Amino acid sequence: MLSDLSNVKSEVAELRTELERYRECDPEVMQQMKGETVVAKEAANRWTGKEFKFKATMSLYIKRCCLIVSINILQFYLPSSIMN
Repeated sequence: MLSDLSNVKSEVAELRTELERYRECDPEVMQQMKGETVVAKEAANRWTGKEFKFKATMSLYIKRCCLIVSINILQFYLPSSIMN
């Protein structure tokens, strides 16, 4: 009787490990993973969108500043007869 109990326990342990191997194919687990993937994708898009928007804004700002500086330099060094 004890040997039967130990056999059943070992069989249960083997079946649990096999079940754990196939856990990723469980529809409930797949649905949960799909939801987590959607949330992660939205978060990544939110952050990268902010980063690209920031880079574009800064690039435009830098271009405007360089243009203003170059115009001021030209006005400073060119004779007034050329500027008028």
